[in-house]
Amino acid sequence: MRFTGSSLAMSFVLSFIACVCLPGAGAHASLLAQEAQPARSARIVRTPEGARGIEFYERGDFAEAVKLLKQATNNRRDDATSWHFLALAYRQLDKEKEARKAIENAIFLRLLQLAPTAFGMKHKPWDELSKEEREARRREMAGYYKEAIASVEVYLQLKPKAEAFWRQQYEGLSVYVRHNEQSDAGKESFQSNDEGLSRAEVFYKSPPEYTERARRNGINGTVILRGLLSSDGTVKHIIALTMLPDGLTEKAIEAMRQIKFTPATKNGRPVSQWMSIEYHFNVY
Repeated sequence: MRFTGSSLAMSFVLSFIACVCLPGAGAHASLLAQEAQPARSARIVRTPEGARGIEFYERGDFAEAVKLLKQATNNRRDDATSWHFLALAYRQLDKEKEARKAIENAIFLRLLQLAPTAFGMKHKPWDELSKEEREARRREMAGYYKEAIASVEVYLQLKPKAEAFWRQQYEGLSVYVRHNEQSDAGKESFQSNDEGLSRAEVFYKSPPEYTERARRNGINGTVILRGLLSSDGTVKHIIALTMLPDGLTEKAIEAMRQIKFTPATKNGRPVSQWMSIEYHFNVY
């Protein structure tokens, strides 16, 4: 399944939110840490109800916060920040089942916004951006990554069944942010559009296996992954930006780990490069 337009992508988002297929949904939890809140500068709230709900949450009126944040997410199902704070408010009211569902929706949306092709988005080519525009885009993406980290951190507090998978997600997201906050002089990893970079060349990419369970259930779709093609010739820190159930996300990750490539180079020496790859699953 390819996402070729914003209307198609949004319909996919809305249907997916109704039953988010994050690995390991469900488990018991401990009290949520307040530091899992995203920074104010990173908050993108899409409705007045959402903004007011967050205000009530921060005042400690969690029941009123839930009421307003539910209105916000009903009005805009794509409001990831309202979903995030709805989960926090539910946790304070000891409604962990509801909190779990809300944070799963927040995670799905926040990871999806890191994969703009899923929305059919078209950005101005990097080479056509001014220096100021490039910095603005870097800051925007860094904010998106930090939002995703905050929501995954909350989910880890819930001790999901697939805890190892989600800890890898958290670590991969964190590594990505740390590497891209480094100054150019200290960088060891790069984006494919960084100046002076000779990109990595992939010479072997195996197709992922289709699980029998997914085949029986007729699962079609796309898993979008991002990982680091390391200077030592291995693939590290894989992040799943879009996922599929019945083991397909894990199969895509296995396939990406098996990629063979010639590392990128900069100033004549091997360096690490971040790369996004899509794996398409179709039942024939």
